[in-house]
Amino acid sequence: MAQRDQLLKARFLLAADPLGEGRAVAALIDDLLLGLRIFRANHRSTEAARCLVRLSERYMTAGLDLAALAAGRMALDAPDLHLDDRIRLLGPMCTALAHQMRMPAAWALIEEVGAALRRVSRDSEAWARFELARAAMHFIEALRAARVPSVYGLDLAEGPADAAGVELHLLACERLLDSPPLLRGGRAGERVTQLRALCAALRGDAARAVPLLEDMACAPQTLGAVVRAYNLGWCLRVLGRPAEALTWLERAAGDIRAVASGKAALMVTYDQALCLARLERPAQAFEALASFVRQRAALFDAETQALRALEQAGGARAGTRRGAMRSLTTREALPPDDVGLLGSEPPCLAQAERALVQQLPRRLGMQALAAHTGVSVRTLQQAARRFRGQTLGALLRRRLMQEALQWMTTTDLTLQEIAARCAYRDASAFSRDFKRVHGCAPSVHREWLRRQAAQEGAAPTAGEQG
Repeated sequence: MAQRDQLLKARFLLAADPLGEGRAVAALIDDLLLGLRIFRANHRSTEAARCLVRLSERYMTAGLDLAALAAGRMALDAPDLHLDDRIRLLGPMCTALAHQMRMPAAWALIEEVGAALRRVSRDSEAWARFELARAAMHFIEALRAARVPSVYGLDLAEGPADAAGVELHLLACERLLDSPPLLRGGRAGERVTQLRALCAALRGDAARAVPLLEDMACAPQTLGAVVRAYNLGWCLRVLGRPAEALTWLERAAGDIRAVASGKAALMVTYDQALCLARLERPAQAFEALASFVRQRAALFDAETQALRALEQAGGARAGTRRGAMRSLTTREALPPDDVGLLGSEPPCLAQAERALVQQLPRRLGMQALAAHTGVSVRTLQQAARRFRGQTLGALLRRRLMQEALQWMTTTDLTLQEIAARCAYRDASAFSRDFKRVHGCAPSVHREWLRRQAAQEGAAPTAGEQG
């Protein structure tokens, strides 16, 4: 009877977690750790895995990226974890990887989960979650290509924006937001609206971006209210209106105290520092930036405690050095022990990508690419796994498909001509690789581009309206 009471308690904690949005994140994590401990003690592996999924989400909200990745990988390693729960992990795990500036690892994770989804699922809600995760990663790639200062680009050196990269990823993001699963709305509706607003702001379209967020209704002192206020502040900062942005960021900072979200606090503080600098208030900007650094240091310290607690509740290997770091992306792409402290990427990978593109439509093999970079094939392969989180073959395929997408977006070449330019003799092989990287067949993407162009051409200009 006592054992059954414990299981009932654990199930209650798991079921009640979504209802606790108004509580501090730390309290929700403690409840889920207790539930995980009970499920593990009673050999309820499926429920334990579901607990780990919720923990990954909560750790990400708290700003504990490594704990979010460790909990998520432990859940993904559970053979009986439901596919919907695997897709649910994409949000927290990809966000954590993006905050670590490990975008290739995030794409590898999406590809891992997407392969299973494409085989077995026709559920529209599952597809909506999957497409939303992909859209969010494309937006972050566009943000990095634009060189807009953000917590997602702290590793980027100053330099001009990659206009082609910005347009490529914004188009991919907007195409996904217009896909049938996301157009149906549902639980993803609010996040779709927010992403549309962020894309519009990155394009400089204030008339569209700001009203989208202002019209959203959020209960005060909730995480939803924090995210809305932060996104409004971010949009206004990017649109060159720092004084208005600061007002919304201060509102977000006030709501953060109620939900105690370490991730949101970090992002808000960083944007406040940028706005204050734009407003020529250097002393306040310096203090905000110093606060940002202190917050990051506190989160790094909290990671150790979080991983230890996860190990105790979830079993062996969760909190050990290798256990916390192993396979945070895919089983094939094992990151090194010092995931958070990776050094600069060696130039050989960029050189190999550049040589691959420069020699098109002649396809260079791996030996020829290695000769162009002055290193061995093995060194290239190891660098691809260590710094990009994927195999060398997958890295080169993605680069070719990026080139194909750019030609599709900026030229009138036929798909057969684009395939030939990418050194594909077989159109079906080109279509298969394009779908593997971008999530849809090239013909589907071209049709979407035509519909977008038709809609833009049909929209009346201001003069025509007057």
